[in-house]
Amino acid sequence: MRHLSLGLVAAVFAVAAEPAIAQPATWTGFYVGANIGGSWGNSSSSFAVTDATTGVGRNLSASDFDMHGVIGGGQFGYNWQSSNWVLGLEADIQASSQKGVGRSICAAGSLATGAGTLFSSSCLPGHVGDTADFNTPAGSATSTLSQSLDWFGTVRGRVGYIAAPGLLAYLTGGLAYGRIESALAVNGTNITGGQGTNTLILTPVSATLNTSHINTGWTIGAGTEIIFVEGHSRDTSDRIEEALTSIPAVVSCYLVSGSADFMVEAAVPDLAAYEQLLLSQILTIPSVTEAHSTFAIRTILSRGPIPLDHWR
Repeated sequence: MRHLSLGLVAAVFAVAAEPAIAQPATWTGFYVGANIGGSWGNSSSSFAVTDATTGVGRNLSASDFDMHGVIGGGQFGYNWQSSNWVLGLEADIQASSQKGVGRSICAAGSLATGAGTLFSSSCLPGHVGDTADFNTPAGSATSTLSQSLDWFGTVRGRVGYIAAPGLLAYLTGGLAYGRIESALAVNGTNITGGQGTNTLILTPVSATLNTSHINTGWTIGAGTEIIFVEGHSRDTSDRIEEALTSIPAVVSCYLVSGSADFMVEAAVPDLAAYEQLLLSQILTIPSVTEAHSTFAIRTILSRGPIPLDHWR
């Protein structure tokens, strides 16, 4: 009688799959987004005070103050990726509540000691009377300038480098533009009456000026963009399941938790067949990154249906 002996190797594979997006296949493409945040800056403005009668410039006032507020809007753009480098164009438009107020005072004139000569202020002329008793120094003038940035936008180029999977660091710069609303109020005391006479009238006066204009300039900055992805995509999981269950040597397949994603039990006739299974069938499945094997040396216990009587 002749006997036929067959060898059988049982192996358990722990299969790990790559995340749905470990690194984007490409950063190339269009994108759109929204943003909200805070903004702060500085306004530096100057204006001239001119004698309405003579046309002579009396004063050049400067106003410097902080501006702050909330901004919000959207951006859109397009990227081109080449290797780890990314070039792009981006534009954005923002609504803004950024505003600020600056105040300045032009001091009043004063009478000189001794000769009694009148000192005019740098903003307003004083009055020289027929007699020294009617010499009147110029009054003070105050100015209040309020400005607001109603909206602004930019059109910029971008140069970026993919520093790590899912992480883009970039520099950006280009054109900036926005609408500035300005309101100027000047208050003072006007002296009317011919110089060298004892007749004069002190009249409080005020003037306002409101302007709106679009300013242009430049902007430069830097930033990072990060892609956050957790777990695996359903499509990736389905493809791996289909590939594993189609392998004839696989006798069972489980979706598991932990460092691995799938546990596979397979039966092969020898180690050469095991090597063929691992290298040519399991590790070649797209998105499978690694596999760890465990061999069954001998069976200690193998029960059929799970006994439930002891749970009663």
